[in-house]
Amino acid sequence: MRHRKTVFRASSLVIALLTVIILAVGLVGVVHAQSAAAIQTDKTKYSLGETMVISGTGFTPDGAVTITVQQPGNNGIDSLSVTADSSGSFVRSYSPPMIPGRYKFDATDGSNDALTAATYADAAKVGADKAGWRLDARTPPYPDWPGDWTTGDLGSNYREGDWVSYIFTLTNTGNTAAIPSDVAQSPFLANTWGNIYYDFFTASKSAIFVDLLKNFRWVVISTSDPAVGNNGKPDNTIINPATADTYFTNTWWPNTLNKPYDVSGHVQSSESQTAPAGFHFFTLDAGTGDLPTTIAPNTRLLIYFEAHLSITFVWENGLEGEYATHSPANTEGGAEYAG
Repeated sequence: MRHRKTVFRASSLVIALLTVIILAVGLVGVVHAQSAAAIQTDKTKYSLGETMVISGTGFTPDGAVTITVQQPGNNGIDSLSVTADSSGSFVRSYSPPMIPGRYKFDATDGSNDALTAATYADAAKVGADKAGWRLDARTPPYPDWPGDWTTGDLGSNYREGDWVSYIFTLTNTGNTAAIPSDVAQSPFLANTWGNIYYDFFTASKSAIFVDLLKNFRWVVISTSDPAVGNNGKPDNTIINPATADTYFTNTWWPNTLNKPYDVSGHVQSSESQTAPAGFHFFTLDAGTGDLPTTIAPNTRLLIYFEAHLSITFVWENGLEGEYATHSPANTEGGAEYAG
């Protein structure tokens, strides 16, 4: 019989993906009537967080120039300073925040003004969808149990110790999208193409939810492949927990697994044993375990993994430390039980 503390409501399992998003900024400078000044950026599309280089001409020689950057969605304004050279030109780099969307640049020296074109961006070309396996009945047993992929509630049939299947679908309908491969320990792991965070501890119930993860797999398919519909939802007759090991032909393992995290975007170096972090995360590291570093046009990258629902007896009796000394739990538990 399930313990009250670990009743699993799959709809509360928070999963977020910081996916690769293509940013676009204007390339054509708009010249004001009173000025011959113009500015432009070195590229028309950038990966999330990629440095943007702004160049300008027609400004006051040796004069101070102020560049105003309007972030996407009115998220804020950055101000940059630069000095024009003797010909009235300048080059200035800008490190944007981890905010996807359209950036607008305006430069002035007090006498001459220029801004990037008003039609300076297109929408993102790479979209992400996530789905979990809704369990409709407990027979036949895992991994053959019946159900379907859903983005909503996964039902009330799961029990302590069960493994829940999840799939992330990244779809590219535009140009080839580069996926940065370097890993950085910063909010949402800037410079990587994503991380997944999930409920670990709920203080109000003193309940641990997901404590182990395993079976990380991936596959690339065409957008015309019937295994995934146009809405990004997997077809349960083609992909399900029983077929995952054969359908997802590639395996990988995160560089970072089961580390504490908070929803404000901060990776925590440690946590209290009596008051653990509410969330943990693992990284999706491009180039790790042959994970691709790009997503080609008109293709989908599918990521599969399984999450373990914690067992009350283990945590109430302080036995979770045993995960560190027993295989495969010592691997599936990642940083939480290392050492």
